[in-house]
Amino acid sequence: MPGAWYEEAFRGDYLLVYPHRDDASAAAEAAAWRGRLPGLEPGRRVLDLACGAGRHLRALAAMGARAAGCDLSPDLLSGARAAGCRCIIRCDMRRLPFLDRSFDAVTCFFSSFGYFPGEEEDAAVLREAARVLRPGGGMLLDLMDPETVRRGLVPRSERSLGGTTVIEERSLAGGGRRVEKRVTLRGGGAERRWTESVRLYDPAEAEALARAAGLLPVGRFGGHGGGPWESGRTPRCVLLLRRAA
Repeated sequence: MPGAWYEEAFRGDYLLVYPHRDDASAAAEAAAWRGRLPGLEPGRRVLDLACGAGRHLRALAAMGARAAGCDLSPDLLSGARAAGCRCIIRCDMRRLPFLDRSFDAVTCFFSSFGYFPGEEEDAAVLREAARVLRPGGGMLLDLMDPETVRRGLVPRSERSLGGTTVIEERSLAGGGRRVEKRVTLRGGGAERRWTESVRLYDPAEAEALARAAGLLPVGRFGGHGGGPWESGRTPRCVLLLRRAA
């Protein structure tokens, strides 16, 4: 019986779909929030949720943070280890294996929130992030802008990467509250398919869940450049949250 979509999707060849998401882009994205996200400073303990192959984890460590990462994918964590990441652990982000108040900051980059079928499960992620944060510590939640996704959705695209063909078919589901992408990889006489399904949270919705978890909203931004968020006009919605005292 197949597992959840995120168990099927995040294998080693998943990285072929996002070659532009590299160490250079991660370094710029992490550096944009230094001094702005509470707790993101040299020497502080930072947890990168859904760290994948570790590109943001490496960027945080290069900034001087005492960075740890967690992810559910064995393949991506293996890639992180091969690239030099050491402080990483495999776990479900709804149940983090860390003590209360272990971290000064938590980051969640690149649309890694909204994976689960129910809102309560997404809320559990925020409750766990709040639990492991010290009072006053910050969380970065990097979301897609829902209206930008809805307006600009490209139903189908196809591209070649070396000897691999990547076909992506996109649609909206749940009354426009989820974006789904069916990915097909063809190459070397083999084919693999998976479907990604992510809940599109308006900032007010995500902030309501955050408040219920004990995380106070302190800023909305339209991307990692730090400009203001505008519905339907900015590609991302980056929320900064702070753990209540």
